[in-house]
Amino acid sequence: MKQKNEIRFDATARSVFRCAGRLQAGTSVLNTAAAVLRSNIRNDFLNPTYILRGTGQYITATGRKIPYGPGSLMIRMPGVLHHQFHDAGEYVDKYFAIPAPFFQALLEQKLLSPDRPVINAGLHSWLVARFDGLADELAARGERELALSMGSCFGFLTEILLSVTVREPHYAEIRAGASLLEQNLGQRISPAEVAAKVGMTYPNFRRLFTLHLGISPAEYRIRRRIEKIQSLLKSSDLPLKEIAATFGYADIYTFSRQFSRYAGMPPGEFRRR
Repeated sequence: MKQKNEIRFDATARSVFRCAGRLQAGTSVLNTAAAVLRSNIRNDFLNPTYILRGTGQYITATGRKIPYGPGSLMIRMPGVLHHQFHDAGEYVDKYFAIPAPFFQALLEQKLLSPDRPVINAGLHSWLVARFDGLADELAARGERELALSMGSCFGFLTEILLSVTVREPHYAEIRAGASLLEQNLGQRISPAEVAAKVGMTYPNFRRLFTLHLGISPAEYRIRRRIEKIQSLLKSSDLPLKEIAATFGYADIYTFSRQFSRYAGMPPGEFRRR
């Protein structure tokens, strides 16, 4: 089926489930007279979704609204709480899902970021064909061959992410800057210093960093710091006051306020859960 400014694709709903749903592929179709909100989505697998028709918003756990539409690649990442708002009308996507460890590999290569769950991949017939082909492959595989389908899905997603990132200006510099912002999280380092180290002016670095990763350099560093603290709270018995000092907070009240803003609860409560 085809409408103005669209490419041709099969809009027949289809689902192929293997490995208790941790490996799946298919086509989702939704048609509603009113907008639909899907709340509290948290997958235990990596789930790229290529949107072909319809518009809406990916809503983060903190309430940030990221619009999507035809040509968007929305990536549901394992363990990441979010909501999805579909505008009224017809919605069609192609998707697949693979086990969570593949996400970590893409995260380490900085091809994916939890702060950028929606990527503009563009509307392309070859992408549709590859998604459909993966669903066909998954349906045809024997149980002992399912690892091959996982590899096919992972390789395809990596191709998409590489094709998107290489088109973005100063991608290497932004990636280097992100690595610097993840280091020495207890020390003070300004995004302007990081921009200078990667050979860019701060305004240009901030603009392109936000474009590529979905948040500002300063926000990126705060989030990585909170993630590190969350890990420390679960793996150690260090007093909160000591943790606050280690990560450069002036006092425990400042630490608790910022932690609560990003984690949704005070550090003491997070540790007890």
